[in-house]
Amino acid sequence: MHKVDIINTSNSEIYAALQRLGFTTQVAIDIMYDKCIDILEELRVLDDKEGLFLCKVVRRPGGPTSTAGTTMSMQAEANLKFMVFYLKYLERTSRQADTSNITLANVRSLPQGSQTVGTGELGCGCANNQHEGLAQQSRAWLSI
Repeated sequence: MHKVDIINTSNSEIYAALQRLGFTTQVAIDIMYDKCIDILEELRVLDDKEGLFLCKVVRRPGGPTSTAGTTMSMQAEANLKFMVFYLKYLERTSRQADTSNITLANVRSLPQGSQTVGTGELGCGCANNQHEGLAQQSRAWLSI
């Protein structure tokens, strides 16, 4: 598998992308500075468990008994998952990732079939079904 081209980005571009996906100012800051996720590559390499853990840590950085943390809406969490899936999709289809393309419309506009999971196969219409499993992973993550 080849590595996706990711345009060099600044913190302000990542911050803007997170805000376009519905993250509050504080959640975007927590993700970027407290969790040191300030480039798209760090988001793209997240797997299901790491993405879920990131959301949990932002909500309660001191563990389940902590009162510290930042409120993150379920919609923002879902959008994070869609963004990770979108970045993985760009990699699989040899497309360049750029923060200016990280919009709610784009992360939700994957090819017909990639938004639905039937038998665990990704029916996006690719001749060689190279995206198999990505939608399954994304949907499993959303159902946790």
